[in-house]
Amino acid sequence: MANFERQPAQKTWISNLYSGTFVKSDEEFKPSYLIVNGKNISRVNLVATVIDKYEKEDGNYVSLIIDDGSAQIRVKGWGDDCKLLKDIKKGDIILLIGKIREDNISKDGIYVGAEIVKKINPNFEVLRRLELIKDYGKPSGYIKKQFFAKEDYLIEDVEEIKISSSSLRNNILNSIEKGNDIDFGSLLKDLNCPESDLSYELNELIKDGEIFEVKGKYKLLR
Repeated sequence: MANFERQPAQKTWISNLYSGTFVKSDEEFKPSYLIVNGKNISRVNLVATVIDKYEKEDGNYVSLIIDDGSAQIRVKGWGDDCKLLKDIKKGDIILLIGKIREDNISKDGIYVGAEIVKKINPNFEVLRRLELIKDYGKPSGYIKKQFFAKEDYLIEDVEEIKISSSSLRNNILNSIEKGNDIDFGSLLKDLNCPESDLSYELNELIKDGEIFEVKGKYKLLR
């Protein structure tokens, strides 16, 4: 079996992401990614200011638009992942780690699926800018995203998206780690969740290179 490695979150200007080509992976163990300057980027580590926020009334969908001085990009969270964005407000400076996704609904192009979101001190933003200037140089020019699709026009489509739950994902990983290897039935009993949700999250974890399956047993990729 091939060796698999969790993709590191790349520090980059947001504008660099728009210069990349999105590649949707058809392979079971490989995540989709952007090709940027010959580098494959599937996860990003961004420092940016929140310039807009949208929250669905039922709390099952939250999005931000963030700006790092080079460009803007949308950040999205569904279901339990909304908790990551709930306390974030317009004007906050945040550290964001998340996966690059292709937006086939709003036609915004790409967005970031939130994994870790933290409010940070403005001094950290200055340090990150200096770090990026050292690694990439100053952005060649600000990419103005003039029109992001209005979220309230997309409610019906958003509700049809299969929601990935970071809490369930973490619980799955913890159960597999504790049991070393574990089958579907044991996970279902241990986590007490809908069978369809467990199947979905297991498939997503396999695609993201977090786990693998051998003879009906799930194991962590290390």
